[in-house]
Amino acid sequence: LRRGGILVAGEILAGRYRVLKPLGKGGQGSVWLAVHLRTEQPWAIKAIEKKQDGGGFRELNAMKKLHHPNLPRVLDVLEDEAYLYLVMEYVGGHDLEEIIRNQGHLGPRQVLDVGIQIGGALTYLHERAKAVWHLDLKPANIICRRDGRMILVDFGSAWTETGQEERRRYGTEGFAAPEQFDLTEKVDGRTDVYGLGATLYYLISGKQYSLSLKKAKIPGCPEKLGEIIKKCLCQEKEQRYETSRKLQKELIQLKRSYDFEGQRKKALGALLMLILSLGLAVRELPKEFAFYVEQDWDYERLLQEALCVSREESLDYYRRAVFMDPCRRESYLQYLEQADQDGVFTKEEETFFRLLLHTIPLGQSKSYEELLSEHPEEYGAVAARMGVICWYDLEGDQGRQVGTGWFRKAEEAGKMVEGEERIEPWTAQAEIFSHLGSYYERFANGEKRDEQEILAKEYWENLTRLTEEELLTGETVWIQLRFLKESMNQLLFLTEDLWNIGISKQELRNRRNWILDQAEMLAGREEGTKFGQKILEEICQLGKTAEEVEQNLEKGERRETQEQRNEITAGNSPEGQKGAGL
Repeated sequence: LRRGGILVAGEILAGRYRVLKPLGKGGQGSVWLAVHLRTEQPWAIKAIEKKQDGGGFRELNAMKKLHHPNLPRVLDVLEDEAYLYLVMEYVGGHDLEEIIRNQGHLGPRQVLDVGIQIGGALTYLHERAKAVWHLDLKPANIICRRDGRMILVDFGSAWTETGQEERRRYGTEGFAAPEQFDLTEKVDGRTDVYGLGATLYYLISGKQYSLSLKKAKIPGCPEKLGEIIKKCLCQEKEQRYETSRKLQKELIQLKRSYDFEGQRKKALGALLMLILSLGLAVRELPKEFAFYVEQDWDYERLLQEALCVSREESLDYYRRAVFMDPCRRESYLQYLEQADQDGVFTKEEETFFRLLLHTIPLGQSKSYEELLSEHPEEYGAVAARMGVICWYDLEGDQGRQVGTGWFRKAEEAGKMVEGEERIEPWTAQAEIFSHLGSYYERFANGEKRDEQEILAKEYWENLTRLTEEELLTGETVWIQLRFLKESMNQLLFLTEDLWNIGISKQELRNRRNWILDQAEMLAGREEGTKFGQKILEEICQLGKTAEEVEQNLEKGERRETQEQRNEITAGNSPEGQKGAGL
């Protein structure tokens, strides 16, 4: 039985999970190991008291949309009267605090590896359309798996950009940024940059950072790495790295310089031994020795490197990553995200992606796409993302048609995903956009008036579902702005049809106002480009035109009603009766 609302071993949660044992306890809740009753798959469940909840049900529920190699997969968010339960992938391994406690501090290369991996996870979180801030970065919340991959866990304190003034803030002393304890200050991505800096300080020195150590040299830390860590730990946010992406790039460049120097020394040492073994006498060895050594690569490192080289060079990294594991979605999704950064998915970029999928590796009889499709959960996510990008950003005039084809592939993959607990947001997104694609095809073919009203009803239902379920919040700002523009445009042309199927004028106005509010918010994030303001102006103009159309239709209704009243009045008068032949 429950004791004070806390989970107990043996109980069944939500009719699906059997609680096995406690895994740990933190400031915002306890973590338990559980097993899914039907699949027998282990999961970790974090129980968070609602009165201590830093993110709220809505924000925690949004974690289900996160997919990154350095983040645990979030399956579900449950709740009862007193607690929220975050059901997450069970990550085997040891947290970094335990490793430091048992083995001592880490070396510079190990610290860099941790910083690069967790920096990548933060970049993914911070650059989402609705940014997510972890706000509790510390060694105890980073688990090192047996294969060396770092997993950032414990999102009990995580927040999104909205509503941060309304909730109490959390953080761990020694790792939390100053602004987390000052309710007059706002937190943002630089708050997590501080947390990562404090974590790296602890990993390389074995000590927690404090302001009294500001001017002291970090024990066991090379100068350049120390400069990076100290910049993260600046008290003023403006003096830290502006974004986690910039921090990650600095760490990658430093690690490359270490790798190069290590290989150079190794090569020069081998040359010296060769010279000595041959009995050759030389006065001086050359200062530089050009060489190339094929390195051992892993999947995650290939993807990290792809972000730090030119666009042309990155293609080779993506080929190698797909060759290494063609059945994982990350390499395909990262390529698509990188290709669409400028808001234009060119024919060349589409061709590369198709050729990549159609490649049959040496010794195989199936293409990469066929191998990937054998894992519908992975293939569906890739096809859905390709559908969105083609729908809005594909060069030329065939984007919507091509995108619909990809959405239908994703929809079919979604039907093959077994188990309700494994359903991801892309499944609903694919289903809705497949229907929208059919809607546009039928509408373009000139349906009859009554059939147009049926299409308008389908469009309204799909639009409502897309917005209310926030199925596009994981897309780029550019794609979301295009979606909002398209939606406003359709509301403009379907005004009368939507009235005829029973959509009230107030509902239409509310939906238009929602689109305008979202567009203003997103356009404000497009710093340094004119795209955001340009498309915002276009959406505003469409909204004004829609209002004018609505006013004209209302005038027409009033005019028609007045004419009917005049006819009735004229028919009831003596003159009218005569005129009517009565």
